[in-house]
Amino acid sequence: MSDERHAGGEQDGKGAFRRDRQELWRRLIEHASEAGPPEEWEGIGRRDFMKLVGASVALAGCSREPVGKLLPYTVRPVGVTPGVPDHFATAMAIDGRAVGLIVESHEGRPTKIEGNPAHPASLGAAGVFEQAAVLQLYDPSRAGALRMRGRDASWESFCAAFSQPRTDGGEGLRFLLPPTTSPTIADLLGRIAKSAPLARVTFTSPLAGQDLDGARLAFGRPLQPLPDLSQAGALLCLDADPLGPSPWQLAWARQFAQRRTLGADGQMSRLYVVEAMLSLTGTMADHRLRRRSVEVGRFAAAVLAEVIALGHAPPGMPGDLPTRLDKMRDPDRRTAQAVARDLAGRGGDALVLVGERQPAAVHALGHALNAALSARGARLLPSPFIDAGAATIDLGTLAADLSRGAVDTLVICETNPVYDAPADLDFAGAMNREGVLRFHHGLYVDETAELC
Repeated sequence: MSDERHAGGEQDGKGAFRRDRQELWRRLIEHASEAGPPEEWEGIGRRDFMKLVGASVALAGCSREPVGKLLPYTVRPVGVTPGVPDHFATAMAIDGRAVGLIVESHEGRPTKIEGNPAHPASLGAAGVFEQAAVLQLYDPSRAGALRMRGRDASWESFCAAFSQPRTDGGEGLRFLLPPTTSPTIADLLGRIAKSAPLARVTFTSPLAGQDLDGARLAFGRPLQPLPDLSQAGALLCLDADPLGPSPWQLAWARQFAQRRTLGADGQMSRLYVVEAMLSLTGTMADHRLRRRSVEVGRFAAAVLAEVIALGHAPPGMPGDLPTRLDKMRDPDRRTAQAVARDLAGRGGDALVLVGERQPAAVHALGHALNAALSARGARLLPSPFIDAGAATIDLGTLAADLSRGAVDTLVICETNPVYDAPADLDFAGAMNREGVLRFHHGLYVDETAELC
């Protein structure tokens, strides 16, 4: 846009308007510095003040755009039409689970994210994490170059440092990465296992729950719970927040809403929540029981005992299970009885969810309850997460290996254990030892990257 367009009367008119606005602001500041409330100010009336505020708001949206030049494509990429957005399907991983998305892109620059209607985890919707993900692409705080010992470095120097041949079979080599379902990473780990069979791999996430361990305790193998809330006329959440932030939040919210509307018989689903802190699901509860997190397991055992007493025993139940449950009786037995009667009277149209923060034993109680209730919505699938088999170690073992000097090379991918690892592990002190070559791969120069 050329400056000639603003010449003449248009320029004079806007200049006069700006001068009037500056004069009004000057008068307002002068009177604001005087003592006394605004109604005692002299020289500026309500009409002038409202005119000043209105003009400021109007001009805030009418500022000139910066002068720039648009150049056409010399060779236009195939499928790109300037001004016409493209849409492509992708997925965003949250704790290793994928959420299907549709991204709107203008000339190769993503600008808007929505859910993919064909993906079961989003069903066409997008949550706050998905909506905000596009901003990460343009975050100026992202790491912009490879760094070695705090200074910019070249890829050649990185390859030289990491390509030294190993003769110990990878005995001192450790990898730390988040839980993942990526077949590509599974293939890479397989290659590492062949070339360095003594290397060890740790999967960690600060918010990872014990649902897989609970399924292993109940069924003898790791299974991924994937409940269907649309199959629940009565839902018991034991420190669980299915409507809160999670990879399946969008799908669960849609399923919950299906049963939360009045049916032809005038009935809708009933929600019981037992939790320590108010959650998004707790705000929707018909009946909410406040309990400390360590007491949730006792309430689950009490409900299971009452369900068994009503004649609904889980398949393969040990004979001494009722006696063991009786020792864990919840002090509020009347509440447990009322919940058990409602769940047991639904004929399979009931569901029990256990929060990821609960230990494996409470998850096992939840599986036993769903089995006793013949819950149709209690779906279990084979675990989709990649496992390194015998080479897998937990974060505590990795910290111990670092502390005793058994690690010479540590590769960290997309995790920040210095910030989010349990404090009693002192992971920063364990990894920041002489003789340990540390590599970090991630989007930001975070606390862990600073020590690598």
